[in-house]
Amino acid sequence: MNEIASSFLQFAESHAKAVADIKELRQRRLKGGHDEVRAALALAIAREQEMRAALISWKPRSKIEAQSKLLYVAHYLITTRTSLDDQDMGAIMESIAHLRVG
Repeated sequence: MNEIASSFLQFAESHAKAVADIKELRQRRLKGGHDEVRAALALAIAREQEMRAALISWKPRSKIEAQSKLLYVAHYLITTRTSLDDQDMGAIMESIAHLRVG
């Protein structure tokens, strides 16, 4: 596995961990979370949003890396039951545009 793909996989794993942290903190908050849980949740959400923005703008160097990115994003959207806005969708398409064939 090349260095770029390896770093992307590490990045994706870190992002997935951030998503899992948010889920756990939301569950703790529902069970009577205190101010520290709310503060931790706010920080976790901010961290995930930053990581997601970096993931969306990351430019793969090969079609396989692009496919990995798209598969991860699809998995994230299905798992979290969310969607991308037009700006994020455009940024993803732009990030892989250099790999399209004529």
